[in-house]
Amino acid sequence: MFFETLIITILGTALSYQDISQRKVNTYILSIYVLAIIVFYRFENICILPSIIFLAIGIVYYVVKKKQAFGFADYILILVHSLLIKNSMWELFIICIGIYGIIFGVIFRKYQNIPFIPVIFLATITINFIKHIFTWN
Repeated sequence: MFFETLIITILGTALSYQDISQRKVNTYILSIYVLAIIVFYRFENICILPSIIFLAIGIVYYVVKKKQAFGFADYILILVHSLLIKNSMWELFIICIGIYGIIFGVIFRKYQNIPFIPVIFLATITINFIKHIFTWN
C-alpha cells in the first residue's frame, strides 16, 4: 500500500504544482493519476454526493455569472476523489475543500481564479490523515 500511496502522492503533487504555476494541467499526467487511483484502490462504500454538489455549484455559477466555475480537470478530480471518500466522511470532505478554498482565495487574491486541484488534493490528504488517526470506517 505504501508504493501505491507514494505514486498517487507524487502525481497529485505534480498536478497541483502545474495548476498553481500554469493554471492548467497536462492531460497525460491527469489520465495516469486517475487511472492509478482506479487501479490501486478498491471503491467500497463510495459516496458520489460531493461530485453532484460541485456539479450543481458549477451549473448555478455558470447560469448566474456566464463564466465557468471549475475547470474540466477539477470536475474529474472531484469525481475521482469523492470515490475515495467513505460515506461517513463526505461532509468533512466538503468542509475541508471550503476551508482550503478560502485559504487559497486569500493567497491568490490578485488572480481572477484560484487553482482548485491543490485544494481537492489537500482536502483528500486531510481526510485520509483524519481517517487514519481516528480509524473511521
